[in-house]
Amino acid sequence: MTLLTAAALVLSGCASWQIKQRAWADRVEALPGVESLKLIYANTWPNGGVKHDVTLVLAPGISEAEARKIAAVSCESDPTITSISVSTSGSVVGERRVDKYEIATRACIDADELARFSHAMAAMAALGPDFVGNFEQAGWSEIDPADMSRDWNFPAASYSVNVPVTEGAMLIDAIRELTARITDVPLSVRGTEVSDGDLWNDGGARVDVWLTPDADFERIAPALAAALALPYTGILATDDSITVRLAADANFSSPEAAAFLAAADAAGIAAGVSPILLKSGDPSGERELLDAVRAVPGGVAVSATRETDLVVQTYTLEGTRAAAELLFASSDFKASFEVWSPEPDGFAVSFSPAGPSVGALSAFPAAAYAAAERAHAELPEGGTLRMNIRGDELTLSARYLPDTSFADMQEVRAILEPISGLGRDTELFNQVIVTPIPKDPAGS
Repeated sequence: MTLLTAAALVLSGCASWQIKQRAWADRVEALPGVESLKLIYANTWPNGGVKHDVTLVLAPGISEAEARKIAAVSCESDPTITSISVSTSGSVVGERRVDKYEIATRACIDADELARFSHAMAAMAALGPDFVGNFEQAGWSEIDPADMSRDWNFPAASYSVNVPVTEGAMLIDAIRELTARITDVPLSVRGTEVSDGDLWNDGGARVDVWLTPDADFERIAPALAAALALPYTGILATDDSITVRLAADANFSSPEAAAFLAAADAAGIAAGVSPILLKSGDPSGERELLDAVRAVPGGVAVSATRETDLVVQTYTLEGTRAAAELLFASSDFKASFEVWSPEPDGFAVSFSPAGPSVGALSAFPAAAYAAAERAHAELPEGGTLRMNIRGDELTLSARYLPDTSFADMQEVRAILEPISGLGRDTELFNQVIVTPIPKDPAGS
């Protein structure tokens, strides 16, 4: 009987707790400018605690005054609310949405934040029915400005909005409307051209635009439009500069590139064109590196991805090593590089930027490279062997499909263990990874 009474008391306390959240939600939902409010309760024990998550859907045409009133009422009481997300739609599908995940992590919504959200909604409405895109407010970014150019992140203390669109011209229009309405704080817009029309797939090349409240976007717009016409893998625009990272196999002297540089010059905007987005701050040095890589024995094909700044496909093993040595010597660029041996060999050398706490090798690791190259020649077909250099850390990774036979995977291990030298004076690599792990067919 005592146990039953204790259980009843716990449930009673829980019920009274829910009443506070529901009363808060009812007050907010009744306000002008609120279309709906969803309050979700979840108990994630043992991995987490009790959650009270809110999705607030605002009505089209909400005014700034209505947004600020909603924020004020939300702060009149303080029940436990773990997150508040705000949107123009309660649906998880569709286009022309404006969203902000976790505009607040308690019951009280910041009035300025919600006001800016209403401004973004007004910007979306002003774009008209032909605009195909979404706005996702990422909110405040607190990135150290010293890391801005190197890591290509938003500047500190800026209000950021992600804008996926289907055409570059729509991105120009979206930025114009946003800058006309969000005028009291620095604005960071990250645009993505989604060629396949899937606005929920953020896989396209990025366009970052960082503007102060005093920026004249109409001055910048023609040069930015010219930049979008180039075969770019990234664009970074500020109040007075635009840098374009062209695809590494693009023509840097094309009429389109000349038109971009002319448009920037006419607007008095500093312009740069580089395959590595000027991460080194040395565009001429980056061009020289690209020319040197293209001249390695046997020739190369170069490209770039969003994850890797420069991908080099070589046509001879001599060229593979020569390209790897060139890129090793260019580690000051703090860029990511990848070199592939002649197809279909499946041998790659990759370079990852090292953090400030990681040391650097004084010379190209010739012994480790030669050991990796020999190992690859002996390995069973069907896999990929990658040597990654990150500062003074060397990793060797062999990857095969999960259905590779047990005998083949045992052979991979037998080849790699002697050359790795792990735990011995002859150690060549900090880590050797074999995937998948060889498993005995009997399940041992």
